[in-house]
Amino acid sequence: MSSYYWGYAAGQIPFSKLAQYVGAKPLFGISVLFPAILSLIIPRVAARSVNSVITVRAFMGLFSAACFPSSFHFFPFWVPPEEKTVLIPLFYLGMYLGEILGFSVGGGFLGSLGWQPIFYFFGAIGIAWFPMWLYMAYETPQVHPKISADELQIFEKASSQTHVSSTRTRFDSTASKTEGGSIVTTMIIVKEVQNHHLNDPKHPEGLVYKNPFFMETRN
Repeated sequence: MSSYYWGYAAGQIPFSKLAQYVGAKPLFGISVLFPAILSLIIPRVAARSVNSVITVRAFMGLFSAACFPSSFHFFPFWVPPEEKTVLIPLFYLGMYLGEILGFSVGGGFLGSLGWQPIFYFFGAIGIAWFPMWLYMAYETPQVHPKISADELQIFEKASSQTHVSSTRTRFDSTASKTEGGSIVTTMIIVKEVQNHHLNDPKHPEGLVYKNPFFMETRN
């Protein structure tokens, strides 16, 4: 199972840079199409060797890594600032709903038809989705043939506001550095508290402090 995440972790930064040169539309399509094709061959590869399955799964993760970098590339162009708090969570919601639905459908296949049809079914869906993506998706509102002038004006205004905001952020770098310094100082103090308590039997909460998720929540 972890072989998928080997490729997924390796592809994040390269695909982030590649999206700046080739655009987000082809990369997002690749992030669905190629894993779907590889999904179709998993049952056949599994009959050969475990190492073959590990290799295919790693490549599935590698191509899937293009999903988030390319989708984030769309947000500044297609999501107005006043709607980001709604539309971006909906994007994530769709991902989790898809996982819930996928596990449910996969469980049904597994109980009645075996594990191989699971890969054929979802692989076929991904391949069928790709032509629709090429036809219906556009890189920016400016190249969309059916967008109205009023809608285009809204997106262009939102894009200009985003640019101004990013410029102001660069000028506020001094304040950011000061805030970052306070964060580092806080983490040093927390680390000293950890060192004092971790091996002290009188403080069993030291076992909790070892959990990085607990520390992230507390901070």
